[in-house]
Amino acid sequence: MVVVANIDPINDLDIREKMTMKKQLMFIALIALILLVSVPAQAQTITISNPGSIGARDVLVYDANGSLWGSYNTSSVITIDKNGSYVFMLKPQTSSIIDDPQDWLTNWAFPYVRSNITAIIIIVGFIGFLIFAMGRR
Repeated sequence: MVVVANIDPINDLDIREKMTMKKQLMFIALIALILLVSVPAQAQTITISNPGSIGARDVLVYDANGSLWGSYNTSSVITIDKNGSYVFMLKPQTSSIIDDPQDWLTNWAFPYVRSNITAIIIIVGFIGFLIFAMGRR
């Protein structure tokens, strides 16, 4: 008994071409992935600015070991080692109402009231209502 395989040369060629195209596409994707991963992202200079209504802040820079690398203000330009890892912390500069009342009002009290005015009005209104309700007894 002889078995004759029905081989269609056109379909067989299409399958080979599709496999070749898939291999080429996978190769291009692999090269693109390698290039994407191998390109280093390096930050060498960092410029910090102080947004208008926020009080002054100190910028503390720590290295990967947790030791303090430097302390800067919000108008500084920081140059760092491009091969290192750093943690940046923004620390508000504190001012005391006794030491400098004008700075305390300008940088802390007014910005706090301006950003929380709705809650302050609700709390004052609720306290006023409680006082009014207790006085009617």
